[in-house]
Amino acid sequence: MPPSAVLKNGYGQERTDIVIASGTKNKAMTDGFQPERFFSLFTLDWRELPNIDVADRVVEAEFFRCDVVPSPVAFKDVASMLVIAPHQDDEVIGAGGTLLLARQAHISTSIVFVTDGVITDQETRFSDDEWIGIRENEAREVCGRLGSEMHQLGISNRSCQATLEHLRRLCDIIAQSKPDVVLVPWLLDAPPKHRYANHLLYLAHQLGRLPDFQVWSYQVHNTIHANAFADVTAVAEGKLDLLRCYRSQNENCRRYDHQAMGLGAWNSRFLPTMFRTMAEQYVELFYVSSRDEYFELIRHFYLPNLKYTYQGHPAVTEAATAIQAAVHVALGLGREE
Repeated sequence: MPPSAVLKNGYGQERTDIVIASGTKNKAMTDGFQPERFFSLFTLDWRELPNIDVADRVVEAEFFRCDVVPSPVAFKDVASMLVIAPHQDDEVIGAGGTLLLARQAHISTSIVFVTDGVITDQETRFSDDEWIGIRENEAREVCGRLGSEMHQLGISNRSCQATLEHLRRLCDIIAQSKPDVVLVPWLLDAPPKHRYANHLLYLAHQLGRLPDFQVWSYQVHNTIHANAFADVTAVAEGKLDLLRCYRSQNENCRRYDHQAMGLGAWNSRFLPTMFRTMAEQYVELFYVSSRDEYFELIRHFYLPNLKYTYQGHPAVTEAATAIQAAVHVALGLGREE
């Protein structure tokens, strides 16, 4: 891309906050923020990058593989897992095989669906109420097959408006399930509503001080800064069956069943040599961190500029700004500066 190239986000809005410099370096500028230096795409510690877009580009370039060799996820001391899914199917795309392995290991699992699942980016033959019912039924079928307890926050997938009651509900679910591991989408995942799910978990912690747990950030869209993997080859057919439960998505949106299995096959390149074979293999990738490290990353990448974090998506940006301000007021901190 030439230095003078004009960038646009997914909503057709021109990005004047990113300047692509010649060579392999990016200069990133956000509203009111002037960077102190240029950032090389070869940066190994992506947490040193203060700008969410630049960090995302670094991770997508996969130069982290020079510094990090993913290790197998450890189920040994895990008794309970909780998955936070922005939409009904994200949990299977990113971690369906891992959930099947957890069931085999007799680990208790719960799934929290953040939004009501209404389709908003295309015209369909179903009304919003019909979509809610369809996606809820599909999710119940998946949870039944996994033996997972199902929870729904019911946040509108159109307005994305969350309330303090939604956050308290999330706090209660986590307190009751006492998870050793919480699985959430990768914090740099491109869809704004996937980032919003991370943000809501962070705000729930601010409001209600969540118990300690390990965070496994799972992959849905973007390449992730993977430091862990699950070899799901043995349960690949089971994962495909779960993906096909979401018939409404596979038939009306995209063939997510096909795409997710292809992603798992491509991810097998991350397997260390000792785990590789010439047979077909499927892998799910994770960025594993402590709870506190995870929340520090949210503070670092999300909070300085929510408009920038949510890539100009008006509904999510407005909703995230409103619920964050509401939490500040509830905590007696006043509105955000």
